[in-house]
Amino acid sequence: IFGGKRVENRNYPINLWTGQTVWRNVWLAIHVSSSVSSEDTKSVVSISEAIWPGIESHDIKRLCKHIIGICHISRVTQDYNEAIDHQNQHQTGSEGWVLDESRFYWLVDKVIPINDMLGPLPGKRRVWKITEKPVIEALTKAVRRFELNPSHTPTTTTPTSAPIEHKDGREGEEGKK
Repeated sequence: IFGGKRVENRNYPINLWTGQTVWRNVWLAIHVSSSVSSEDTKSVVSISEAIWPGIESHDIKRLCKHIIGICHISRVTQDYNEAIDHQNQHQTGSEGWVLDESRFYWLVDKVIPINDMLGPLPGKRRVWKITEKPVIEALTKAVRRFELNPSHTPTTTTPTSAPIEHKDGREGEEGKK
């Protein structure tokens, strides 16, 4: 989320829960998977320690099932060269970021980290609808704050332990550090 990746490689376009396919100008939440392999954990910790040596904790497992940021997809393309050009505009190189076997490239032009993680949320494969009202409100505020001051990266968006009411009526807590 803090790195230079500006192309999301996928084998499908952005298909919303409504059945609509979106090709440009959409904000998406960045949700961490519900689990990570120990091999992935070692890689992430190694990379994050090199990139952000000042971070208190490189414990990727505490991020599982949480929204850690939002990103703006300016456009979805199937053109590999366009994806390479887009990545090169935002980073010194595209090596490793753009995969030629992908069918679709989601071009990311804005990323907003959320330090007060939102969740835990169950998540689903692909793009899914967030139904928890406090989470929707926090993400909306983060986008508005960014649009008012694009050079500012938000550090907090919500109280660190606001209750979330899930569809099944249970309550959880979000983002305790």
